[in-house]
Amino acid sequence: MSDTSQELTAFLSAPLIGLLDDKLQAQDKVHDLYHDFYKKIDAIATKNNVSVYNPSEYMDPGVHDYIRPDQIYQKNRDIIRASDLLIAYVGIVSAGVATEIEIANSFRVPVILLCEEDKLNKVSR
Repeated sequence: MSDTSQELTAFLSAPLIGLLDDKLQAQDKVHDLYHDFYKKIDAIATKNNVSVYNPSEYMDPGVHDYIRPDQIYQKNRDIIRASDLLIAYVGIVSAGVATEIEIANSFRVPVILLCEEDKLNKVSR
């Protein structure tokens, strides 16, 4: 990873289910706000020569409700394993993000955690 001329790849781990209501429907304002935030992370990474795989573009349960959980897990696991790093947003408690962090850990993929300062006391230890 020390060669800065080579593009790095990153997996963006961020809550998706937590952005849905009790009927697993998108809460428009919240959903759009976080998806815009995820796109900003992607844009910053791209400017720094990091290509980001953002699962919310391909597997958002509010849009792609036909994809089975086991399919999502296997695809994400494969992508994380092949990535140079994992960027995880931990400002919302998410079992999926925690699982993806542990997958990265198991394959020795470095992890960058992102969270707003005022939410630090709510981040799972």
